[in-house]
Amino acid sequence: MYKVLWFDDEFAELELIADEALQYGVELVGYSNAEEGVEELQKNYTLYSAVVLDGLFFRKSGMEGDQVDQEAFGIVAKELSALKNKDVVIPWFIYSGQPSFVKDNNQLVNIFKDNQFAKGRVFDKNGDNDLEELCEEIKDSVEAIDSIRIQHQFADVFEICKENYLGEEVRSRLINLISEKEKRSTRSNDHELFNPIRKILEKMFHKMNSIGLVPDDIVQNSGWISGVKWFIKGTHKEFQLEEEFVNPIIVFQIEKLLDLTQDASHGEGNLKYRVDEYVMNSSNNYLYTSCVYQLLDILVWFKSLVDENPDKEKNILKWSRKESTNQNRTSSNELVLSQDSDGNYHCEDVIFAYSKVHDKYELGSRVEIYETAANNNDRNKHMYPKFAVSFRIIPK
Repeated sequence: MYKVLWFDDEFAELELIADEALQYGVELVGYSNAEEGVEELQKNYTLYSAVVLDGLFFRKSGMEGDQVDQEAFGIVAKELSALKNKDVVIPWFIYSGQPSFVKDNNQLVNIFKDNQFAKGRVFDKNGDNDLEELCEEIKDSVEAIDSIRIQHQFADVFEICKENYLGEEVRSRLINLISEKEKRSTRSNDHELFNPIRKILEKMFHKMNSIGLVPDDIVQNSGWISGVKWFIKGTHKEFQLEEEFVNPIIVFQIEKLLDLTQDASHGEGNLKYRVDEYVMNSSNNYLYTSCVYQLLDILVWFKSLVDENPDKEKNILKWSRKESTNQNRTSSNELVLSQDSDGNYHCEDVIFAYSKVHDKYELGSRVEIYETAANNNDRNKHMYPKFAVSFRIIPK
């Protein structure tokens, strides 16, 4: 179904037109005036596939009768031009019963004759086949625009952009991800395309935490992304699952996507997969495409997860803290946080990112290190050959 913003002062009386358009797969959302319609367009332009304008309609809310004029048409056309300047292209069409628009020489119509959609044609409300032809033209034009076409093609995925799930901010990321996979070629910076995949997964983890499916103590600690991965996998050191709520194939896909995107974000060092090197020397983008499709599958699953688990109090009962966890335990990975004369924070031969520790933790705190990588900093790697990727500060 194609959702279309319809400017017509008589839209409320034109139910037969709206009903007929539905039969052609077009939902007309009517506004009688430019003021309210433009406000809706500015706020929710991503929801609409196209705009249809009558020749004459009201400029402002509250106008009625013969207060229609051509200025309203110009206001909407100006807003469409402003959106186009922001790289937001929305197909627009004229559907009017006014002779001055349909048959006569009209100044506004002439100004917008270069409209790339419908080749400047004005569709006639009084024409026998014009509505059907208008609807077909809308669909053809929409399909020709990547961003809109992608949202229709992957409509089930873009449901995740509603506020109850991940919100509107992921929409542009998803469009870019899908658009890039369709280019079927590689470039020298293609490894950077993997980062948005990781960002969307991170937002998904935060949503799982907000509805009680992931403990606060995991997402509030350093290395929390790996912590969530271990948690849903059932291998976290501090928490155990009382009820499986993530399908094993989804766990597998999440784990592999995180491993690949983490590896792809680094160009050198102790890299397990060397994704950057592989992508730069590849003649295709099939690896990237496979990752995008895995993400899309995860997001469709995630929507159902949120729908099926609306009660935060019940969600918290799906996991528990392991009784064997002892805050005073010691292990081979438990070390003491120190700082050398150069200001480097470290535990023995493992160095920490300064911003991750400074003014956050006290010297002498006990640290459990989960994961390390090679330290590639020439200034201190001879003293600290390891870099702490994920760790937690053990409460006193």
